Amino acid sequence: MIDSKKAREQLGLSINEMASAMGIHRQTWVKWERGERDPGAAALRRLGALLWLKKKKMLKKYIEDFMG
Repeated sequence: MIDSKKAREQLGLSINEMASAMGIHRQTWVKWERGERDPGAAALRRLGALLWLKKKKMLKKYIEDFMG
C-alpha cells in the first residue's frame, strides 16, 4: 500500500494542505498516515494526480488557483 506520509512529504504539503488538496477531512488523512485506515481507489487516483502535478511542476499553481 502507499505510504501516505512519504507522499505528502514528497509534495511538500502540511497535513492541512494535503487534506484540503485531497478534498477530505484532516483527521482522515491523519488516520491514513498512522495506518489506521487505507485510502480508497478514488483517493489513490487523486493522490496520483497530485504527484503527477508535482512532477510536471504544476502543483503550486494548482494549489494557488483551486485551493487558495
